[in-house]
Amino acid sequence: MAKSVSTKASRSAFAKEVTVTSNTKEGVSVDLVNGFFNLTYFESILQDTIHVSYTYSDIGTVGASALGGKNALDGLPIRGSEKVSLKFSDNNGNELDFGEESNNSLYVNDVTPLLDETTKSLTQLHLVSKEYILNEKVRINSRMDGKISQHIQKILTEEKYLNSQKPIHIEQTIGEINESPKNKKPFYVMNELSKKGVSRTMQQEGKSAGYFLFETYDGFNFKSIDGLLDQEPKLKIIYNESSIDNLPQGYDVKALAYSRNNLNNVQKKLAIGAYTTRVLTFNPFTFEFTIGNPQAFMFQEEDAYKTGGETLPKMNEEFNNETSNGDFSVTSLQLEGIGGMQIGDTQTQLSKSKKVDFKTQQILNQSFMRYNNLFVAQLSVTIPGDFSLRAGDAIVVDAPVVEFNTKNDDLNDESGGLYIITDLAHYLSNDASFTKLNLVRDSFGKK
Repeated sequence: MAKSVSTKASRSAFAKEVTVTSNTKEGVSVDLVNGFFNLTYFESILQDTIHVSYTYSDIGTVGASALGGKNALDGLPIRGSEKVSLKFSDNNGNELDFGEESNNSLYVNDVTPLLDETTKSLTQLHLVSKEYILNEKVRINSRMDGKISQHIQKILTEEKYLNSQKPIHIEQTIGEINESPKNKKPFYVMNELSKKGVSRTMQQEGKSAGYFLFETYDGFNFKSIDGLLDQEPKLKIIYNESSIDNLPQGYDVKALAYSRNNLNNVQKKLAIGAYTTRVLTFNPFTFEFTIGNPQAFMFQEEDAYKTGGETLPKMNEEFNNETSNGDFSVTSLQLEGIGGMQIGDTQTQLSKSKKVDFKTQQILNQSFMRYNNLFVAQLSVTIPGDFSLRAGDAIVVDAPVVEFNTKNDDLNDESGGLYIITDLAHYLSNDASFTKLNLVRDSFGKK
């Protein structure tokens, strides 16, 4: 857990290295760090890879001898896909190193001149991971046999696919699912597989399912929803009206800004089947329909869900629907996958020709609900720059309850407690450094 952070952590912070290597001039590179204007770094569990926005002022002095006196944009030139070594840190000494030696370099994806005059310029570079660009050039056209976690490992690391050299953090799945990707892009295939994943340690088949694939500074992650919610908190944040350096005992940092948003729009949640759905599966061999009607609140009562708060939202019983053979808001129809992707010799495949390949009613419907009910409560907080945090980390956030007696310091047990970082942005400039976090959880009430 991070140590207490004081006001000095939100003061100005600077990039240490921003070296761009030319694609057209062998051995020529320039360091844009002296022209630093601002930098914003992004991670998200809803985003395949990391992104960085770097804005710099270039007046023709950077690498002038190698570039003929021109600025870096025209003299190097910077046109896209150039390799960038980047290093920056917060005021607590947490450094993010995307340098050459870290095997974690970034690449220019987009160049935007913001100011372009004869003697000065302001340019913004959009930097991305190597895998982000390589994804557009790779197609997966080979059948894959085994567990979903094995498929993810294979796509990320094998040379014919993304060939990533970064650390891979994978939460193992249960059951074998044989796939034919049909010439799809790597991230498309992995995100489709994420919907079918059931964690070996954190989820129960038939009750919970669903994974996220995302990149952080520490590498690629393939984590279940329940696994994310079962973490120990990495940071404890308090928001109150007291001095930023006067932290209550047990907290690490005071939020500079705080807002909460109840994302539990009842009509919209019902429209997407967040709490109760019905799935009809059709067996093409027996011509039989099977009806499944899982309900999220029932699974929490059975202790099958890992939740951030105390209870999932519960519908008013006046809206229970007993007139249409069950209580559900969405119906989906699926064809049972039977015998289509078996492995082995001809005789073995024939013996398994009527075996169900994928348990739609026990997995797909549950992940459908799990994704939708994860985003029920949201907080947005801004804290002094803390570059030790990662998307997917668990955070505890507390704020005072709104009361008429302003002398009370009671905490809000309805909105306080454990959340997961869905989106993270580190911002550095000549004036300040901040970290903004978007936090979500699936339930209300502090455990």
